Amino acid sequence: MTPSSSAQRMQYLQEAQIWSRPAWIDSQLNFNSQLKILEGPLSQEFPALRADQQIECRYLPQTNTNGRTPKFHCEIDWNGRKEKVKVKYGAENGELYAEVAASRLLWALGFKADGVFPVRSVLCKQCPSQDPFRNPNGQPKDYFFQFATIERKFPGTKIEQTENQGWGWDEILRGFEPQVLSGLSGSQLQRKVQMKTHRDALRLLAVFLQHADNKPEQQRLVCEGNEVAGQCQGSTGLVIQDLGATFGGGSFGVFGNITQDSKMNSNEWGKVNVWKNAGQCQAYLSKSFVGSSALVHPTVSEEGRAFLAKLIQNFTAGSAGRERLAQLFRLSRADYRMVVINNPGLQQVTAPLMQTENDRWISIFMRKVGELNAQNLRCPVTILDLR
Repeated sequence: MTPSSSAQRMQYLQEAQIWSRPAWIDSQLNFNSQLKILEGPLSQEFPALRADQQIECRYLPQTNTNGRTPKFHCEIDWNGRKEKVKVKYGAENGELYAEVAASRLLWALGFKADGVFPVRSVLCKQCPSQDPFRNPNGQPKDYFFQFATIERKFPGTKIEQTENQGWGWDEILRGFEPQVLSGLSGSQLQRKVQMKTHRDALRLLAVFLQHADNKPEQQRLVCEGNEVAGQCQGSTGLVIQDLGATFGGGSFGVFGNITQDSKMNSNEWGKVNVWKNAGQCQAYLSKSFVGSSALVHPTVSEEGRAFLAKLIQNFTAGSAGRERLAQLFRLSRADYRMVVINNPGLQQVTAPLMQTENDRWISIFMRKVGELNAQNLRCPVTILDLR
């Protein structure tokens, strides 16, 4: 969907929803048993995807395969119903682990992200090679991909004026400036405060995850309603569509390089604190090479901090919360990845080694939750102070 003007696109952005309360979160942000981490977001059209499945699909040539991560597009035949999906592959690539964990966490917390599903294997029919991303012109035959993920898009029609326009982290704060808020009162002001709270919470969550590759094309603006005569009739939403460089050390060096250490690496993720300056609620996310609209050391409001802190604390609370985290890291195979990284030359990945790494992931996660909820921590600026 193409907006008629930049002003219309900005209106869509300013009205876009970032967070909505799913059935497993109550009005006090407590979680219940309806949350199924291992199941993930369900499609209204197609069957569920499970981690123990072998998926068979037909290769789709000449499709968009931007970026550096090995991937291809293919079509699954669900008893006559055809679903086009993106498949990423390669056990050595940290993005396959990070995207599963980060997208599943955002979904569980009520934020908008594409669904990424690990599967046991993919049988690609009529694939050009065992590495179709780098060799797309081989003789078509059937190939197995033993380590793969399948991506399902968040439902909604993409809104953009130019290809891969996405949205920048600076853009989603426009319309919430002090001069705008100062002219509002009552329900209008309350609605704006709630929307700004959710924007700050998402910015802080991106820091929590060390979402290093956060350039505009990694996000998209969608119409969640119907397109009528080129207009979005209904709500718009802000979706993060690429979370591959998360759960790592962020960007590195003076040029802000993104490496495999930026992607699902507990050794590196554990070195990074949530706050650059806790007293000012300035979070720590170093600048990467991704451009001027990137998120860099953002300062958040008390409302945004408090909302995310309570949400994620309740997600991890008690034995049920610990099991959610354990499932998150098992599902994403983060424990397997760290056993391989920390034990070069290892002949066999054993269950005890994986359990040790899973426990370590949980420990680091909980330490960061503690930073969000540090005793006496209160951001010096609230959204209403900006008036």
